Amino acid sequence: MAARWLAVIALAAGCDALFAAKSEPVVELDGETLEAALAAAPVAVVSFGAPWCAHCRRFEPQFLEAASAVRDAGLDVLFGSLDAAEDRAVADAYGVRGYPHVKCFRFGRFVGDYEGPNEAAPLARWAKRRARPAGRVVELSGKSFAAVVDFHRRDPASDADFFVLFHAPWCGHCASLAPTWEALARLYAPVDSVVVARMDATKNEIDDPGVLVDGFPTIYLFPADRDAKPALYEHAHDLDSFSRFLKERGTRSFDVAGLKGGGEYREEL
Repeated sequence: MAARWLAVIALAAGCDALFAAKSEPVVELDGETLEAALAAAPVAVVSFGAPWCAHCRRFEPQFLEAASAVRDAGLDVLFGSLDAAEDRAVADAYGVRGYPHVKCFRFGRFVGDYEGPNEAAPLARWAKRRARPAGRVVELSGKSFAAVVDFHRRDPASDADFFVLFHAPWCGHCASLAPTWEALARLYAPVDSVVVARMDATKNEIDDPGVLVDGFPTIYLFPADRDAKPALYEHAHDLDSFSRFLKERGTRSFDVAGLKGGGEYREEL
């Protein structure tokens, strides 16, 4: 996949850009290469800055470190930088008003601004979340449950709520719920603060004193807030009820009205 956007950059800017992109975690973009590169990249994280900006100079090594971490994780994410002072018209077109300004795109479609600290670790986490397969239920095991869910709850920089279905392979109710659960994952694909997941509770231990699974299916919401307790879901098993619960109990609120039509969602900060 990475070869696709590398080739696009090369065609737009010449062969030198291709060799540079292969060897460097961050690709230098400009007004001529940006649009084509974004259109070809499954996920692109672009930093808009200016050479005279002191904040940008301090952020540059952090951005490079984050790009390296994401690349080392084997994720197909284009990290690019653009001199917004040089390409002012391009920056204006993308709504850049200050520096540094980091934006994320999926195949050229804007999906969100980075609003965290200008540090490598939180930026890398933010980019990795956006690189996960969109619209798929995240499969958890006992080990990954502790490593992923518990990590997000203990990490102050994380804003991801995990909505987890505990199921059994022999459970008929679980089998009936599966298509709806997968539809929920597709519905919430644009919402980076909600992760729809499931775990086979007959094969994995659940090491959380706040979770009791004594029947199937059992559903819990694990809020990103590390001080919040897991919330047992006890309502109807349909998309409207799931969405209402996530909106009411989620760490970050968002407008779900546009989700059913496949539109943008708006986070209310």
